[in-house]
Amino acid sequence: MISVVIADDEPLARYKLHNYVSAVPSLRVAAVCHDGNEALTAAISTRAELLFLDVRMPGLSGTEVVASLDKVPAVVFTTAYDAYAVQAFNLGAVDYLLKPFGRRRFLETIDRVQNMLTTSSFATDGTGSPDRLLVREGDRITPIHFHTITRFEARDDHVMVHTVTHRHLATVRMHELEQRLDHNQFVRVHRSHIVNLDHINTIKSHRSGRLVITMMDGTKLFASRARSHTLRQASI
Repeated sequence: MISVVIADDEPLARYKLHNYVSAVPSLRVAAVCHDGNEALTAAISTRAELLFLDVRMPGLSGTEVVASLDKVPAVVFTTAYDAYAVQAFNLGAVDYLLKPFGRRRFLETIDRVQNMLTTSSFATDGTGSPDRLLVREGDRITPIHFHTITRFEARDDHVMVHTVTHRHLATVRMHELEQRLDHNQFVRVHRSHIVNLDHINTIKSHRSGRLVITMMDGTKLFASRARSHTLRQASI
């Protein structure tokens, strides 16, 4: 079951969402919150897999809750204002429910959430930290351990997962990967590339001022100017 945290400062909105969520067998309400501060605490303590966040709430806003999380689950923003849509999707939101919305629109969102979580999701170790990426390939799900992954490469709305021996096309956002991965092991060197530090052969300066990263398998990647600067600062 997918654990859900609901956060909205309007009692009627909380009641409505609670009823909608409770009616879906694959969903479980983990917490119902009145403001953004409660939502942040609940998201962390329950390790929720799905957050329904009102954009405008007392304390932290919905977007501030997401920005405060080290590991961001699936997020759906709910609001009466359409002006926040771009910001919401830039934060990697699965959907943006404009109030008032009905059961049919809610179920469309749940379909999107379930498809995302079952197509490419994270499996955790005994401590709750992700240690595998689950990728749906046809009628089967393939677990890929992070230590075997050499790099991630953006491919439109998908990500190519490169391992030592295979490649897997996953339906997952680079933004979500960057949020969930161990930053001591994986580093984003370009908007299209995240690399495993354990699989880097060399990092050298290029005459353009950018860094050239050569992977163990011989693949060469150019870091962006901004990421090159960050890598240089980190190596001092």
